[in-house]
Amino acid sequence: MDGLSILDEIISPPASILEVDEQSSQQSHISDVDLASLSSSVLEYEFENGRRYHGYKAGSYPLPNDEAEWERLDLKHHAFKLLCSGNLHLAPLEAPKKIIDIGTGTGIWAIEMADQYPNSTIIGTDLSPIQPSW
Repeated sequence: MDGLSILDEIISPPASILEVDEQSSQQSHISDVDLASLSSSVLEYEFENGRRYHGYKAGSYPLPNDEAEWERLDLKHHAFKLLCSGNLHLAPLEAPKKIIDIGTGTGIWAIEMADQYPNSTIIGTDLSPIQPSW
């Protein structure tokens, strides 16, 4: 599968894994954004050797999504920040309107970017819904 096919699947996932949450969509204060909730099937995790893995296309991503993996991902984020002199990015951004984080993991980078750019719309997407719900 080439990069464009993967990106198309992320942007327009098969209808079988999405259930539109009409109540959330109607109550949202975010304009011009199409909101949808993932179906409960993404919470049907696979377990192997004491570790938890995502259930979407089981086995297609080799790393777990359990608490030990969350800690590793957050540690990796902090290590990269240290390597980048505390910066979240090296791009010359001034006032970005939209930011996308593909493979957001725990969401720590997207959350910190939202703190740094409060007027930006930030979208994080991942195979596993492990990000904070607040």
